Amino acid sequence: MELADLATVVATGVAILTACGTVAGISYRLGQKSALNDIKRIETTKLMKCLYIPLRNSILDVHFTTYEIKRYPRFRDRLSNAIDEFFKRKKLKAKFRLAFNALSDHGISETIEIDTNFPLEKIKSIIENNPNITDKKILEHIQTIIVMTSSPWDYDESDIVKEQHDLATYILKAYEANIT
Repeated sequence: MELADLATVVATGVAILTACGTVAGISYRLGQKSALNDIKRIETTKLMKCLYIPLRNSILDVHFTTYEIKRYPRFRDRLSNAIDEFFKRKKLKAKFRLAFNALSDHGISETIEIDTNFPLEKIKSIIENNPNITDKKILEHIQTIIVMTSSPWDYDESDIVKEQHDLATYILKAYEANIT
């Protein structure tokens, strides 16, 4: 066997080993990615089945009515408000700053009403049954509602309803994000 033939055999062997290593590496990465996707799918299924579907079902009967009122819908209304703001202030810098801000302020006021009782106890029981998969924002909303309802003399009823509306909206958005 000549030196050139030996080099050809060694080069062929190295090429075969490289190809096998590449195939093994690609198949390992594909298997790892598939396993991670399976784990993520199982976790999402558990999250939906144990948390978001029961939460969504508990708030399906709750009806919120929202109203939005614009005090200054037209430019001339905003201009009149800006002139009023200009003459209310004493300092020149404050006059111009507040008048300029008043030109873009539509004076939007939002009111939220609830037609039924909010199922806070049912939501709390669902959360207590699944503490390890509960979202932090849901816990924050529930804690805020509990604090507000435990001392109603410190909070207006509209603030409590607004927080309940925020919780219901967050639950529905999280449900829709996990369903796809």
